[in-house]
Amino acid sequence: MFPDGEFGTEVPGRGWFSVRRASPGDIAAMHPIGLSEIGSGIASPQAVQRVQDHNRDSVWMILHREKSLADVPVMKGFWAFLMLKEEGVAALRNGELDPLDPDLALIHVSGIRPAALYIWAIVARRLMAYTLNPIARALGKQIYGGVPLISVAATLGGEQSLLGFGFTPIEPRVRPTSPRLFILGQADTAVART
Repeated sequence: MFPDGEFGTEVPGRGWFSVRRASPGDIAAMHPIGLSEIGSGIASPQAVQRVQDHNRDSVWMILHREKSLADVPVMKGFWAFLMLKEEGVAALRNGELDPLDPDLALIHVSGIRPAALYIWAIVARRLMAYTLNPIARALGKQIYGGVPLISVAATLGGEQSLLGFGFTPIEPRVRPTSPRLFILGQADTAVART
């Protein structure tokens, strides 16, 4: 049984993987990992904390225990989301959403069903398959069930990973300079047409 606030799974031969909400100290510790995996296109710890304070479901640590659930968990990565309002989805599609300093007016506060969950950042090298189900359980069906996930692929490998998980490109791009977005779930909704 995982500790309270953690949602996870056992992976035979690999140990236990879980997710839990990030604290301010966790966010500071995540930043160097994000820089090494994503590069300079990652938001500052202050911007991430501002988003997490606005919506507590935004940032989740990925934890690993190798031998038993009694082990002290080691942070292996993170998931970060922007819980977008319809105006936020439009800004994202138009290339007007600043991922380094998101406008909180485009993001729902905690407890409100968003128009879409934008995967703001994910550092889960070879762990996405192990953490997708735990993150879905952590977020819960009541607010987030059926809400489409939107992502940008920063690399060809990232694009292949998204396609492998069932994401499809949102076409056409609003402008040639707009990011190439991918969606999982309800692609025929207003989100894809915004």
